[in-house]
Amino acid sequence: MTYGGRFELLSDKGQSHRVSLAPKGPLYIDRFSDPMTPTRATCAKWARARCASSTPTPCTSATQFKFGKYERVKITLKDGFVLEGAITYPPNFDPEKKVPGVAVYLRGPHSPTLRDEWGGGRVMEQSLATSGIITFRVDPRSASGKGAQSAWACYKQLGVQELKDLEEAVMWLAEKPYIDAKRVGISGHSYGGFMARLRADALENLLGRDRSGPVTDWKLYDTIYTERYMLTAEGERGGLCEE
Repeated sequence: MTYGGRFELLSDKGQSHRVSLAPKGPLYIDRFSDPMTPTRATCAKWARARCASSTPTPCTSATQFKFGKYERVKITLKDGFVLEGAITYPPNFDPEKKVPGVAVYLRGPHSPTLRDEWGGGRVMEQSLATSGIITFRVDPRSASGKGAQSAWACYKQLGVQELKDLEEAVMWLAEKPYIDAKRVGISGHSYGGFMARLRADALENLLGRDRSGPVTDWKLYDTIYTERYMLTAEGERGGLCEE
């Protein structure tokens, strides 16, 4: 926020905020969380563009549950691009033992899955963690939120660059001493399922097997991807592009 000609950070780093302003008056509600803290809410009052008062609402404590360690990581690719990732470890994780892993990819262009927020406690990752499985979530460059140039790397070639990113990221995970590389899978649904199945044979030969619910025909899928990145079937510049 600008204040007196300067930029000033009003919230703590490492948090995500969603603010609802009152239609009239200086009050607002701020809902915020971080990766290890459930969502909280405050009702506050603005004064000279600053939060004058704040009263947190009670929230259910996460300490009553046994969570595995959640760790944000960065993966530098061969071309220098840095992917954002996160690893969720089993609650009783022993780095001296090899455990299976699952790489999760769910979103398409301009849709990052990694945010500084609670995210419902990441139930799927924690459920797998309690079964002794490490989960690895990663956003390829088109879904990284790192600008239009990164997102449009998929233009007319949906899944091509993303798959290269995903393969490097999975190999990065498999090289960890505590990962059983023979038991690494790839999971995704919708666009993530398309990613998992795009190179099914290559991915299975690379490490293991995938579990996916893919898009099988772009002509029948959401136009936000099909038409924005692949043009229309009747477009002057060509139809749905094939690899």
